[in-house]
This record gives sequence, C-alpha cells and structure tokens, in this order.
Amino acid sequence: METRIAQLDEYASDTRRHLERIDARQEKAATKADLDLLKQELGTMMYRSGTELIAWMAAIAAGVIIITISVMSAVVNNAAAKAAPQPPAPVVIYAQPAPVASPPPSAKPSS
Repeated sequence: METRIAQLDEYASDTRRHLERIDARQEKAATKADLDLLKQELGTMMYRSGTELIAWMAAIAAGVIIITISVMSAVVNNAAAKAAPQPPAPVVIYAQPAPVASPPPSAKPSS
C-alpha cells in the first residue's frame, strides 16, 4: 500500500507541474477582451489606410491629368510650323483722272 501511495504522490506532483505549465501558458493567451481590442485597432488601421489610399489615388490622377494636358498643349502648339505673319498690304491711293473736257459745240459749217 505504501508503494501505491508513493506512486499517487509522484503522480500528483507530475500533475501539479503540468498544471503550473498550463497556467503559465494561459497567462500569455489572449482573452476575449484582448481580441475585441485587437479587432477595433485593426478596423481603425484599415479605415485609415483606405482613406490614405484614396488620397494617393486622387493625387496621382490629378498629376496624370495635368501632365497629359501639358504634353498635349505642347504638341498642339509646336506640331506644325507656323507661317510667318504677312506684312500688311501697303496703302495705295489712286488719283482719279481729271475729266476730259469735251470740245465746245462749234457752229455747224454751212454748206
């Protein structure tokens, strides 16, 4: 019987050591409150990263639009050589010819 009691004592001490290790692990384990807090923090981080992503996309889109308009303007303005402007035509004043005086009516010769 003494051997049986010794075995039970040994078993009890082994069980106590295992329980102590389980308790040590349990202290490190996350509780439901820890998981809820982590879930809230993750939601906040995802919202923040989403808004940052939208802001970056808007800035990139605006930059692409500005660069596209600038390049198109440069190409359109420099695509064809522009003809030199024609000098204005000189002002020409024509003098009106003097009216020719018609000969006075002469007397008709009598014949």
